[in-house]
Amino acid sequence: MVKTLCAALLVVSLYAVHGEFLQTLNVSKLQELLPFSEDPAHDNMGHYTRIYGDVIIAGAYGNNNWRGKIYVFEKNAQSGLFEPLQELVASHPMSLAYLGLNIDIWEDTIVGGAPYEEPLGEYRSGAVYVWQKGLNGLYQLSQRLVPWDSQRSGFYGYSVAIEGNRLVVGARFTKNEVDNIARAGKIYVYERVDQSSPFELVQQLRGVVPRIHWADELRLRGDVLLAGAPRAYDGEGAAYVFHRIEGEWIEIQEFRVDTSNGVPADVNAHFGEGIAISSDGSYIVVAGERRDSVQGENTGGAQLYERVGNQWQFKQHLEPPRRGNLRFGQRLVAKGNFIFVGAWTSPEIASGAGAVYIYAKDVDGIFKLSNTVVNPMGQENDNFGKMLDVTEHYLVVGAPKENQVSAVDSGVVHVYSIEERDGCETTYVPTPTPMFDDFLGFVDDVLDVKVGLNEIGLNVISVEAGRVVQVRLQVLETKKILGTQTYPVEQGRTALVLSVPVPEGVVESGEELQLRIAMFPEGYGWSERVIPGLFAFPKLAAF
Repeated sequence: MVKTLCAALLVVSLYAVHGEFLQTLNVSKLQELLPFSEDPAHDNMGHYTRIYGDVIIAGAYGNNNWRGKIYVFEKNAQSGLFEPLQELVASHPMSLAYLGLNIDIWEDTIVGGAPYEEPLGEYRSGAVYVWQKGLNGLYQLSQRLVPWDSQRSGFYGYSVAIEGNRLVVGARFTKNEVDNIARAGKIYVYERVDQSSPFELVQQLRGVVPRIHWADELRLRGDVLLAGAPRAYDGEGAAYVFHRIEGEWIEIQEFRVDTSNGVPADVNAHFGEGIAISSDGSYIVVAGERRDSVQGENTGGAQLYERVGNQWQFKQHLEPPRRGNLRFGQRLVAKGNFIFVGAWTSPEIASGAGAVYIYAKDVDGIFKLSNTVVNPMGQENDNFGKMLDVTEHYLVVGAPKENQVSAVDSGVVHVYSIEERDGCETTYVPTPTPMFDDFLGFVDDVLDVKVGLNEIGLNVISVEAGRVVQVRLQVLETKKILGTQTYPVEQGRTALVLSVPVPEGVVESGEELQLRIAMFPEGYGWSERVIPGLFAFPKLAAF
């Protein structure tokens, strides 16, 4: 059992503990969102996903021969769950347009890039679509943006970001026509009067070095604009911050790989691939998904900068918690006292299954690992953590290669409820669970009682010290996850009784259940045991 002085562990693992935090975070699995088109094969839904208020959007750039689309989900006020609302498609659909490769949402406006579209016949010149929510509650196409200098392989719409009445669009290979630099890239800045007005071009920010993938990613927050250039300096990468001063965006600072942690800068670090501006605008995080770290080569790593006036000062490194090719930091989000880092090839569950690492600020102002979020039933190369987004109450995580609808690379978006609590030190307190003779009616202390939980357990032996064991239960036929539990192992080889909570009324009499066991952090793969359907759970009307 795991005990915390302030917060209970729910359906995700918390197995790295670092002293006293200003706040702790409860993370609880809410649901999984699946593509709902007729043929979701190769959708890659969740490659990019965003949440604003009660709306989640998920790009599916591979849908319909890579024409692409955007799935819209809206929260049901009664159930509290997100439900399919609408599919957004291009007004000028074409194969290989990649609509949904990059998306964003602000209030009632959704923006989607189609960087491979050819609006004027130029190969992969790109376009951007804008949808506005109507009085009927559905989103209607309000604008199709095509740059005035639309050009071959400009990739306009490769990145987009919207806040309020301001929209920025990246075109990573568009020519800098002022300095006559081919493939330098450009950022187009648009503004509108209000949500009923169209966006108008007000400024252009031009790259000055060819082929550095200028503005591959963009983030916008108040008077701060952050742009990544992950192929700058021969692949080492860089990022650039702009401030809006007297109505104009001015480049303030360049961020490079910092070597104060003793790890030299390396070519192909792709620094700037992952970027984030904190929710209050007080700090910035820049990551390189292939950056070497103190854990080893090609793990990925991130750097945090704090704002001091009009400058940004390096504060600390965010190191990954383990070795391996993790793609740590390709996507990340900074919110208050927490930083959420995707590592979409992390082998916490299986090779390439992916993970999200959450860093919390401690009493000394340093961010340290506090939570690890994994897909409980992750498979090889699901790419969980390829994209993530956070609001006050929810964490959404994309797994674009996960298949739950019998369609290859269809994708899934995982939705978690999050709750911030006042900080305290979190520790593991192993507590043995008594053995039992059958699978019926066993009730013991449960970490999180949601609807009255029975438990199913088994005996696990010969577990090496220093590992963490997770056990998960699912319905064999439908693969529906019924529960999960995590146990640390602190002393030698031992025998543990692991239990997993099962909501009453979920399992039909006679249904076969599958129990899956994983060991962390050293072990890979799953040990599976099918529990035959020889037991029935009472169905409670109150469930």
